[in-house]
Amino acid sequence: MKVELVATFQWSVVLSILLVFGFIFLVIVFLNAVRIIRMDALQLSREKAKGEKKGRFLVLQTLVGLITLGSGYYLAQSVKDPISAVLTFFIAVMLVIFATYLLFNAGITVFLQLLKKNKRYYYQPNNLISVSNLIFRMKKNAVGLATIAILSTMVLVTMSAATSIYNGSENMKKLMYPHDFDVKGQNVEVEDLDKLLTQYASEKNLTISNKDVLGYASFGLSSQDGTKLTTFEKGKNSVMPKTVFLVFDQKDYEKMTGQKLNLTGNEVGLWARNDQLKGQKAFSLNNQNYTIKQEIQQDFAMNHVSNQYVLLVSDYNYLVVPNLQNFLEQYQDFAVYTQFYGGMDVTASQEEQLKLTDDFDAYVNNFSHNLKSEDAMVYNGTTKTDAIAQMNALFGGILFIGIFLSIIFMIGTVLVIYYKQISEGYEDRDRFVILQKVGLDQKQIKQTINKQVLTVFFLPVIFAFLHLAFAYHMLSLILKVIGVVDTAMMLSVTLSICGIFALIYVLIFMITSRSYRRIVQM
Repeated sequence: MKVELVATFQWSVVLSILLVFGFIFLVIVFLNAVRIIRMDALQLSREKAKGEKKGRFLVLQTLVGLITLGSGYYLAQSVKDPISAVLTFFIAVMLVIFATYLLFNAGITVFLQLLKKNKRYYYQPNNLISVSNLIFRMKKNAVGLATIAILSTMVLVTMSAATSIYNGSENMKKLMYPHDFDVKGQNVEVEDLDKLLTQYASEKNLTISNKDVLGYASFGLSSQDGTKLTTFEKGKNSVMPKTVFLVFDQKDYEKMTGQKLNLTGNEVGLWARNDQLKGQKAFSLNNQNYTIKQEIQQDFAMNHVSNQYVLLVSDYNYLVVPNLQNFLEQYQDFAVYTQFYGGMDVTASQEEQLKLTDDFDAYVNNFSHNLKSEDAMVYNGTTKTDAIAQMNALFGGILFIGIFLSIIFMIGTVLVIYYKQISEGYEDRDRFVILQKVGLDQKQIKQTINKQVLTVFFLPVIFAFLHLAFAYHMLSLILKVIGVVDTAMMLSVTLSICGIFALIYVLIFMITSRSYRRIVQM
């Protein structure tokens, strides 16, 4: 049955958001008003020159921040499966955000105090001025830098995930929809699916250019110890397996590839994504030994059979056996399931195929009701054009949301950086004027400014890259839930996003630091 997703505009949601943010701004205005009322005009005029008070329990805050950050990183690295990753993600995020603010608030101060105690480093003109300025305004810098680090991490994670999902959808389309029209069946005969496709093409005057109809088996592993494989017992596969096998008869393999394997006895052909099986000569399945006569190098099922497991696992493998029926009889007590697939390509245009989507689905349902056996069933009549159109709408929407959110986070980052540089420029100007009067030349002033700006400006992006590096494992597991299983593609996308972000960040640095220097040197 076809399901359509409909987006609606709800005024109640808009009103709720306006009320929540309105309340937040009112609270901020109230707190600022109370603060102003409690201070007289003289105190306000002296506030600028007063500097930031030294925080308390800085070492304790630093230790708590390190422990919290380590806990968040540990959760991100220790998660094993996609479902757990989704549940753990938000806990890890909150721990890392809390730790980031603690480390920037207290950790930077502790680090600067250590630098100050290092006389060889501190008593250099450039270092002395830079470190002193940072210590003078440590609290204000800490909050701004932590905010920049968090927003930068959000940009990297959001764009990496959205782009990986969109790019991964291309591979999913090829694996899930290899034919223009396809159908699946249970407890049927191959001849039934072949008859269904042939009759439908004849009734609609469609010319079949290619057709695949076959039966195959599938099973998941409950455990693996090297080349020793164990499947689930029947009725006990309550968890999603990490490794899945699709089993084909060698006759069907020959039809798909045109190549003969000539398998006999316990000889098999193997196409493996599983690292522990690659390059092996033999393996055992539930203590039954098999010899790998040929390790197949190409994904032979692509363009021939729909592989729905690509949505669930990245470790899927293909096994070719001498006789599929004998293989099934050998594992009757285990969770090995038989499936049937039929697909055909036609010469009709995509527009014509799209018009037949609902009609083909109805035809499949009617055919299923007329089958002689009560247990027999054909289902999921799908046209490739319609399925891909729905996938493009879904994944295109995800990419748009990712870009939109990234732009929002990036604007927030730029605004925080720019405001921070401008406000600090005006605060530092009087101090650099004094330094000029006591003999600091323009070259030394420029070196001091560059050192100070570089120190505080690139620390957040280092934290952002560090957060992303530890989140990558958990992020990749989460994306596997929605079908992104190409790890090489995801890694290249993530590195590309990091490179682009670094270039944009450097550009922002060049623009804002120029404004800072211009204000300071006025």
